[in-house]
Amino acid sequence: MSIKRIEINIANNWRYGLVSFLVDRDDFLKDIDETRKKIGIKQLLNRDDVEEQFEKESTQETEKKYKSSTPEQQKTMRQIGIKLPGKKYIKYDGIALSIQDKYGKSNNFRNVIIFSILCGIVNDKDLEKSYPSIWATNPSLGRNDVPLHAPQIAIILDPETNPSDLFESYEQFIKKYSQLNKPLSYMWRFNKDLGDRKNIRRDREWYWKNKFDKGYVKLQKEELSKKNNISVKAIEKAIKRYKEMLENKDIG
Repeated sequence: MSIKRIEINIANNWRYGLVSFLVDRDDFLKDIDETRKKIGIKQLLNRDDVEEQFEKESTQETEKKYKSSTPEQQKTMRQIGIKLPGKKYIKYDGIALSIQDKYGKSNNFRNVIIFSILCGIVNDKDLEKSYPSIWATNPSLGRNDVPLHAPQIAIILDPETNPSDLFESYEQFIKKYSQLNKPLSYMWRFNKDLGDRKNIRRDREWYWKNKFDKGYVKLQKEELSKKNNISVKAIEKAIKRYKEMLENKDIG
């Protein structure tokens, strides 16, 4: 096969691997070669020129749509930051879709395929980041409306989701859900805001010592004797946090 290797400009090893395991396949390269011949690309296009053209056409289409929209629709477009694709991008998008489906890839790979065809270069921004989808579920009710289980969350992952992104997505979910003033199980919020789990044993120990008449100052002196430099305020906060968890019905 005479087709040149696809250039990958991605620093992160996980994302680099996701792309390389697709674009280095012989059957994929064959499809890219045949696609280029079909659409008349005899020489690879300059990536900057292609991006500039896509951006220009997108701006034109977005402005056209904005001018023809109602004030309410215009407000939504501004809030969401809607950008419409231009005609050339749509053309190549349709071609990339068939290749994407053939190899069982998600829409995150659409630009990877488009720029492989047109330029033979894939950059980091071409592979859209795949964050987990997280859903909150209400408790199922049994007879006499007695809950069959506690509130739950469901996490849906794409094959290309990086495991290291899971906790980041979880925290974003908790923050967004709280802003909507929706009820949350206390345990869902048991993370950085309400107790660092690596200190749970230490906090429990302080709680019990404080319960039996050891004040915050005395506890601090004990910690200082063990060369643990900690303030009285920090000890007080940790004990109050632990008490708060004990008093919450969602725990235990």
